[in-house]
Amino acid sequence: MLVFVFILGGCASLKPIDMQAIKSGFNRSKKSLSTLERAVFSENKGSRKTIDSDVDPILLLELGIAYSYQGKFSESNKILEEVYRYYQTEEDRAKISVSKIFLEIAESSLTEGLGDYQLDEYEKVFLHSIKAINFLMLGDPRGARVEIERAYILQKNVLEKSESELVELKQKYENKLHSLFDRVESKSQISESTFMEMFSTDRLLDRVNLSQSEKQIAQTVRSSYENAFTEVLSSLTFQLNGESGNALPPLRRAVKITDNPFVKRVKETAEKTTNFFAGNDNFYLFVFKEFAPEKRSRSLTFSNPFTGAINHVSIARLVPQNPKRIDISLSSTNSGPSISPSSLTNINALALKQYEEELPYLAAKAMMRLAAQVVKDYHLRKELGQGGAILSSILNLAIQRADIRTWTLLPGKILFLSKRYDTEKMRLSIKVEGKKISKETAIPIEENKITVAFARVFDNDVKLYYHKFPRQ
Repeated sequence: MLVFVFILGGCASLKPIDMQAIKSGFNRSKKSLSTLERAVFSENKGSRKTIDSDVDPILLLELGIAYSYQGKFSESNKILEEVYRYYQTEEDRAKISVSKIFLEIAESSLTEGLGDYQLDEYEKVFLHSIKAINFLMLGDPRGARVEIERAYILQKNVLEKSESELVELKQKYENKLHSLFDRVESKSQISESTFMEMFSTDRLLDRVNLSQSEKQIAQTVRSSYENAFTEVLSSLTFQLNGESGNALPPLRRAVKITDNPFVKRVKETAEKTTNFFAGNDNFYLFVFKEFAPEKRSRSLTFSNPFTGAINHVSIARLVPQNPKRIDISLSSTNSGPSISPSSLTNINALALKQYEEELPYLAAKAMMRLAAQVVKDYHLRKELGQGGAILSSILNLAIQRADIRTWTLLPGKILFLSKRYDTEKMRLSIKVEGKKISKETAIPIEENKITVAFARVFDNDVKLYYHKFPRQ
């Protein structure tokens, strides 16, 4: 009796991490966070925690932003810095285009979801943006300045990527298909052109493309890596570092990608004075709400033209999360009626845009796994008979594995508000679907200082942090 044993590499087995508990609010998620920490840190007899050398970067992303939401800003930055080192090392080592990386991965039929997580471009940008706001909450604008510079270098590198990548991808994919067909040509009852048509990426793209409503959301952003949050945060960071000359260009870029009225007003005021903060707002609030889209595996069936068997292949499908009504208002005794922050960045749109941009690569990877398995099916059944059929079935299960990892704890949307206050206490009130989930929180404002605040809204909890900076 033949016994086939397969070891599919990847992360060590862990107890399931209840990310939904974390999403609902940190007052009910201590157990889930502890599980996440155990997945990240090596067992250490001492009190010092050491990051496991084999940890998947996706777990670092989740824990890094979870720490930020808890107000553990230094710990958050240490974790996220490890992710930066990882993706920077990968890029430095590759020195090749994204499409080539996808193609190298596609050459194996057993790779999907088994290697380290590969960050999307928008996730890389937000990694630095989260670190920047962490530094501001720590009162360290210089540290924030470093992260802003890293984000801009990243965006520049994305812009410089070759526009011929898709052409190159198509050619290399077709060459690989020709090579696969050569292995069955002498025994095949179908032509090479028919084989090429059967495994065309267009067959898969038609079945996994964005819906019309999702396409409309994706069209609201110019690219997956540009976002107004990073630009506004950049402008604020430059000014807090005394770089007034660098503070205005990010605002000008921001008003081209957001309709936020506060951003427009700050930009117009800044254009009228050489001192960014002279006569301008002294209170800036960023609000994170909802959560970024998740990924779900979608399995598709194809008939094997050589054996008549049914082969399956899966692809990760992006799924935006259902939003909840969240009412946020700020009021003070001396400054008139209450006001509410306005939309600044829709991360759902950025994620959908990224997915749309990468679909040709994702489809090529999936169809290559399928084509390779179809040819393996033929040879396994021919050479091993019934044992080959069993082995073929096991391998078929392997290629159904879709990589559904993504940074789930990123917010779905970011709001922004800025205003000038006299010396007083401003009150923040937040309700989720009509239910007040936190007491009104007073934030002391000083007229001659700049107060930067950051709030994270959960289903049943609100976290609010702020820091005051002297005017430059």
